[in-house]
Amino acid sequence: MIIASAILFGLGQLPAMNLLVEPTPLVIVRAIILNGICSVAFYLLLWRRALMTARLAYFFADIMLNADLSVFRGLL
Repeated sequence: MIIASAILFGLGQLPAMNLLVEPTPLVIVRAIILNGICSVAFYLLLWRRALMTARLAYFFADIMLNADLSVFRGLL
């Protein structure tokens, strides 16, 4: 069940990824795997701590990713 939700989470991120880079099979698989790893980490936070901890972790991870992309957008 966790793996299925991690894959769905990764698939849910694909529309936003398509705005940043040209979708190739390698990029799509990489996005699903990396987002799946994050999804499992957020699930573990939810399971071990609380919903708010998982939400805050996701929020700050998203902020850091977007900040990095805005700074390095010219280098991509």
